[in-house]
This record gives sequence, C-alpha cells and structure tokens, in this order.
Amino acid sequence: VIDAENQGVQDLLVVNQDARLYYYKVRPKNNNAWVGFRLSSENGAREALGAIVTVTAEGRKFRRELYTTNSYAAQSDPRLHFGLG
Repeated sequence: VIDAENQGVQDLLVVNQDARLYYYKVRPKNNNAWVGFRLSSENGAREALGAIVTVTAEGRKFRRELYTTNSYAAQSDPRLHFGLG
C-alpha cells in the first residue's frame, strides 16, 4: 500500500520475484479530507518503528501503529495515513 501521488489515496503495488509488476490505482469519486504523518525517532533512527499515533476527528478516534513490514518480504509506505471523510 502506497500513496504514490501524495493525494491521500492509497494505491496498491505488487511486485513478485521474476514476475510482472502490478500497480492498482485507486480513483476516488470524491475529494475527502485526510492527514498523513512521516515519523522519525529522537535517537537518529530513520523511522520511529512501533510509534502510535491517535487522531480525533468529529468525535471519532483513529489509531495507527508504525510498522513498515506486513509479512515475509513485504513492505508498506512508512507514512501513517488517516482518512477523515
């Protein structure tokens, strides 16, 4: 999952070894609000892995934890994305 165009829309990029690359682009019908965060740690590490961000919007709470891997040999966008409607 990656926001390739930095427009708050998360697309899907699939890459397999010795296989074709697939890019699934999401084309939303509306222009909803969103916010994204790219976190860094105070100790100089590139990413703040394990950090938790909570966003409150219109009385609802959204929580994300920063992990850049999902499974074996997989990786996601290191930014935290919150769709706000």
